[in-house]
This record gives sequence, C-alpha cells and structure tokens, in this order.
Amino acid sequence: MKKVFVIGGGASGITAAIFAAQAGAEVRVLEKENIPMKKLARTGNGKCNISNMKIEEHSFMSNNYMKAYDIYRQFDTTRTFAFFERLGIPVINKGRDELYPACESAASVVKILRLEAERLGVKIKNSEYVQDLDRNGGNFTLHTDHWEYKADSVIVACGTNASTGSEEEMLTEKLAAKYSLSFHKYLPALARLYSNGGFLKKWSGVRVFGVVRLLVDDVCVTENYGELQLTDCGISGIPIFDISRFVNIVYDMKKHSQELELDFFPDLSDEELTAEIQRICTGSGKTVRQALLGLIPEKLIHAIIREEDSPEAAAAAIKRFRMPVTAPSKISEAQVCTGGLDLDEISLDMECLKLPGLFFCGEALDADGMCGGFNLQWAWTTGALAGQKAAEFI
Repeated sequence: MKKVFVIGGGASGITAAIFAAQAGAEVRVLEKENIPMKKLARTGNGKCNISNMKIEEHSFMSNNYMKAYDIYRQFDTTRTFAFFERLGIPVINKGRDELYPACESAASVVKILRLEAERLGVKIKNSEYVQDLDRNGGNFTLHTDHWEYKADSVIVACGTNASTGSEEEMLTEKLAAKYSLSFHKYLPALARLYSNGGFLKKWSGVRVFGVVRLLVDDVCVTENYGELQLTDCGISGIPIFDISRFVNIVYDMKKHSQELELDFFPDLSDEELTAEIQRICTGSGKTVRQALLGLIPEKLIHAIIREEDSPEAAAAAIKRFRMPVTAPSKISEAQVCTGGLDLDEISLDMECLKLPGLFFCGEALDADGMCGGFNLQWAWTTGALAGQKAAEFI
C-alpha cells in the first residue's frame, strides 16, 4: 500500500488526507500544533464561510492568476458541494454569494472532517514539527524534532505563519531555497492596518459603513465598501482586510508613498452633503458639529471635524479623510498571506514538476483570495487534487 505523508493538518491538509485515503493510500498527517484544523475552527466568525458562488478568473490573486483559476476548475464549487453533501454537510447561500454549512458551525465542520479521516484510517500525529525533507531515489525522508519518517509521496500543506503568533521561516520557504524552486515572499493579507495621529484615540470603537480607497503616490489603485472598524492604532473591518494585501505589497517595495482615503458618507456627493449640513444649520441654528450628530457617529465628528469648519470643509473631511499607513500589517495577526510557491513549479494536480512525488496545496502556494470563502475554496480544491494524485504516484 502506498504511504502518503501530509505535512500540516489544516483545511487543505486534512482534505488531502481524506482524498488520498479514499484512493487507497496509507495516510499519516503530521501537525505541529496540539490539535489539527485549529484555524479552521475559528473561520467565518465561527460559522465557516466554506466557499463563494462567484468564483471567476480574478478571484484568486497570484503572480499567475490564470493558472490558479485553471487549478480551481479541476475541483470547483460543484465538486466541493458534492464532497460536503456526502459528509452530511449541506451548503447554503447566506446572501452576497457567500456559502456556509447549514449548521453554521466551523467547530462542527472540523469534527465531521476529522471523523471522516478517522473512518478512512488516516493517522494524525499532533505536536510533530517537520523541519526538513529529503528525496532519496524515489522515496522521501521527513525530519521532525522527534523522528524520521519514510514516505512514497509527500503533500506539503503546512501553509504560512499567518495568525499563529510566530515569525519563523516556513517549510515551503526552506524547500524552495533547498531545491531551487521559485518562491514569492510571504506577506500578510486580510489584516488590520496601522496608522498614527491624534484622531485615533478619538474615534476608537466606532463602526461605520463607508468606502476606503488606497492611494499610491496620490493615485487611487483600488477601493472597497463595507463596515469600517476604527481603532486606537489604525483601522480594521472586511473592506480593510481586502485592501491590506495591496498595502503590504506596496509597503514591502519601499519605493512608493501610500495613504488611505476614507469616505464616511458615500450615499451623497460633496455638494449634496454640504447642502444637507447647511440646511440643518440654517433651520435650527446649530453649529456644524451639532448638525452632523444625526449623520455620523459623535466620536467620529470629534475626531475629524474641527470647531471652525464650514459646511464645505466638514463635507470634504467626511468624504475624503486621509490617513497615513505607518507600518505593515503583522503576519501573526493576518488571516492568510500573499506569496508562496510559484504556480509554475506545479502541475494542475499540485505535483512539483522538479520533484515528482512531492505535492503542495493550500497556503503553501502563491494564491490567495479576499474575504468571502475564496481562501477556503482554494484549500478544498488544492487539497483534494493533491490527495488524489499523491495516492496514485508511482
């Protein structure tokens, strides 16, 4: 029986283990944490945003996004739904094309995946950190801090140090350097952004819907809309998470200036908002700050509007408030990372072209998505493909 080792017991790793075991392989998962799928259990605010109904060519961001999409098409949402249905997890659309398990419980998804792995005879060894991997002829040797393991094929699913609190070098980075594989630096994505200024303490705790624009060298390169969470050290929320990958890439270049421009009242133009403020002031004798009490949160008023501001100046501050980005996001706080092994290094079924029998999946690869289920779909897709092919490898 073919012996397949999976390095990493996250979403992609356990999926790979299940599909390899289904194909008849003897499968063992080596997980460095004390329990598998720890991050999966927290995803989607504990509800597990499994996938998204609208996955298109640009849904996966990568230096080779078309190959990422071609990989996805090998195991798309239809096949993903069938997989979860078979496990007893119906998938439902909760609106905005975001797909969740009917139970709306990430903990239940974790438990069901683990039960399926156990049913198929998958052995999971926790607290086992794989430090290196060697290829000897047609076999592999995995070196951990406790043991050496021999394998016919290996699936690297250990991902990144996003949300782990660790800054250590990841196994994929080590293997890329060791075997001359093209690799893109891991940078935090889906993370908060940091700033400075007296306005931060004044607006801390405010949640408000608005538009955020990223200005690079004073030119808008991308924007997003949604609920913004204002904090005492910067800004967070889904629109910020989705823009953060671009901010961190630009920050890493060290060549460009960048700012965030915030529109806290996107429903009205500058002229319309100015007219509304003037109308309230004229009809009631209120100051500009008092007139804004019914339009935006009071803490936000004191953070960005001065006592002497005219209606025009107040409208301009609300519509185009600029804040600097003073530090990159922290990988330890990010949900996922950009970067990883270049997709040109693998086949469409996740096998390393230079090292047959070695497979990569999930966050180990240079592909990531925005909030909304895209990153988990990438985990299911790449894990399933890697597991199937690893079990077949001769």
